[in-house]
Amino acid sequence: MAASDASLTRYFGRGAPELFRRLREPADLGGEAGVTRYLYDLWLRRPDLRSAYPDLEGADGRGLLEWGYRSGVPGAYDELPIPPLLLPERAGVVEPEALAARAGRRRRGEAGVNVFGLLGSATGIGELGRAAVAALGAAGVPSVALDVERLDPAVDPRARFETNLVCLNPGAHWALVRDSKALPGDLHTIGLWSWEIADTLAIEWRFGFRLVDEIWTTSEHAASAIRPIAPVPVVTVPAAIEPAPGRRRARGELGLPPGFLFLSFFDYDSMVERKNPLAAIEAFRKAFRPGSGVALVLKSTNAARHPAQRAILEAAAAAHADVHLIDRLDSEGDKNAVLAACDCYVSLHRAEGFGLVLAEAMYLQRPVISTGYSGNLEFMSDRNSYLVDHSVVAIGPEARVYYPGDGRWAEPDVEHAAALMRRVAEHPDEAAGRARLAAEDIRRGFSREAAGRALAARLSRQPAAEQAVVRS
Repeated sequence: MAASDASLTRYFGRGAPELFRRLREPADLGGEAGVTRYLYDLWLRRPDLRSAYPDLEGADGRGLLEWGYRSGVPGAYDELPIPPLLLPERAGVVEPEALAARAGRRRRGEAGVNVFGLLGSATGIGELGRAAVAALGAAGVPSVALDVERLDPAVDPRARFETNLVCLNPGAHWALVRDSKALPGDLHTIGLWSWEIADTLAIEWRFGFRLVDEIWTTSEHAASAIRPIAPVPVVTVPAAIEPAPGRRRARGELGLPPGFLFLSFFDYDSMVERKNPLAAIEAFRKAFRPGSGVALVLKSTNAARHPAQRAILEAAAAAHADVHLIDRLDSEGDKNAVLAACDCYVSLHRAEGFGLVLAEAMYLQRPVISTGYSGNLEFMSDRNSYLVDHSVVAIGPEARVYYPGDGRWAEPDVEHAAALMRRVAEHPDEAAGRARLAAEDIRRGFSREAAGRALAARLSRQPAAEQAVVRS
């Protein structure tokens, strides 16, 4: 079902109809496969696709096109399902039933919220979903938690409330609409998005505008990329930060070294270039000699899925005897026990949509050193943490697999980070004072109760009265 030019203009702005016609034209490759300009650009940016389909002029071209119709396969990258608008029209390819339902009459249900999300996942978006459930509960808003990884494809009778809160980024939201009937398409639907790049938004994400009536995000940094181009309201709401209490455990039991301990978490699947653990190693090497009684632990997940990047990190860590790499998936309680056991948490990220682990470390009264840029500035300042100087630079080619090529992010100053690491280690009383202020700020401004009040206030508005902003 092809979208009208008016619909494309509404959701993507003036010039969108011609843009999509251009993207769907065959690339100038020769052969008869019909690989579109969009798929060819994607193929150029993704080494896994180039490896799987090396000869686009022959059968591989047809194979790439079929891959596009299947919206990708699980592999080295998190797949963004490819909407039909980016592919040649083909019989039998229609918009999902739930998406079509959004164009019809809206129904009202029982007052409350159906919360859809990766509610059993250790990912950041999974934690945001769980935090939303907790915040709604604290505010007394009726809700039901629906883990999308456990839903029956048939209509789920528990989705009975009048509002859907979909705590998924647009690709996963699109896949849910495409593959399941559990998400009612005729209810007011809010998307909770987490995006890291301030000045641009991936074209695949813009298809998410068609799925929602409004967008919530947890930082103005993320909202600044979405709001100027969104045809629906974009609202910043606080995340509820309250790490599950865990049993205090000795470092040896947790696999952590003795001495003054700096700690950093990252997920290889969350774009290593963005999380930037190599900068943490470099800063630590500049700050402390081997055997000085100070250690750095980089705790990761999903290293086995990224062997090349893991090898680079292992080589960097091997240059300093007090840098330790731990790759394992912990329970929520064990993760929080590790976080509570460190003397200082470090993140030299290039961009964060919010920075949940930073906020959790502050909640647990740990001093935090962090790049002074992006979503973490919702709750971090020089008063309650240690912010690292940075410049803003163009995103490199490695990250363009996921982020738009015209995006920019931070390049933290490693020398300044090293100086701050030495300061925290040499002035523990000062660091403890900032950590106390940090814990007070997080527990006051980002409690379940505070977040719940903000969510309830937004939900109490009449959605029908909202006027979508259509760009001219």
